[in-house]
Amino acid sequence: MAQPIYRRSGKIWLLLACLIAPLPSFLKRPLYRGLFGYHIGKRVRIGLSVIIAGECTIKDDAKIGHFNLFLHNGRLEIGSLALIRFGNIIRGGRCVVIADRCLIDRFNEINSIIDPEVDALPVAADSLAGTFEAGPNTVITAQHKIDFTGGVSFGESVILGGRLSSLWTHNRQADGAITVGRNTYLGSGLQMVPHSSIGEYCVAGIGTVVTKPLAGDYSLIGGVPAKIIKPLDDDQKILVTYPTRPELEGVDDTLPTAS
Repeated sequence: MAQPIYRRSGKIWLLLACLIAPLPSFLKRPLYRGLFGYHIGKRVRIGLSVIIAGECTIKDDAKIGHFNLFLHNGRLEIGSLALIRFGNIIRGGRCVVIADRCLIDRFNEINSIIDPEVDALPVAADSLAGTFEAGPNTVITAQHKIDFTGGVSFGESVILGGRLSSLWTHNRQADGAITVGRNTYLGSGLQMVPHSSIGEYCVAGIGTVVTKPLAGDYSLIGGVPAKIIKPLDDDQKILVTYPTRPELEGVDDTLPTAS
């Protein structure tokens, strides 16, 4: 059985987080550590944003820009050198993991229904339900909507590109996880439904609607409903092999430096 979810709630926590939000990062770090019990690493920079989670770990050199809202996450983990730009809402869930070197750009809604009706059913400890996982070097661009009530997992170096994709993991009384394999590129306007998945090193075209597991690796995927169209050719493979954050190539995030 999954462990009970601990969420900070109530006006006091919200008031404290809002009072901390305008302060510079060198003051935010000790206040979040002391008042909230968060584990905040060295050189973490946090803009005019609000973070309210049951447990929170933000590793060294992560950057959180302005007007982001982290609300009622059971456990929040943000990896080293992760960059969350501005205007994102990340709400609810048992666990949110934004791994090392991830980039979440702007105006994305990443949301889990708090206490959905399906929570009345037993949840296994290894279930993805209520979990959002963005693997290392994953990039999520702008204006996407991700529901992770049933669980969403992106492997390493996934790109959710373009605009206005929708990933939904639940209906009223049932849910199912969505998984995307490593180094897969998802085009603009993509839609995925509960229990759907895409393999590794794939390219999903603009407007693709994925309604089932698609397991073929190094494949071009497209259509409504989606299907595997053909293997990737050499020109298309650059989309799944080029570094997702080339500006960090050669950066050694393990070297100790001054706080």
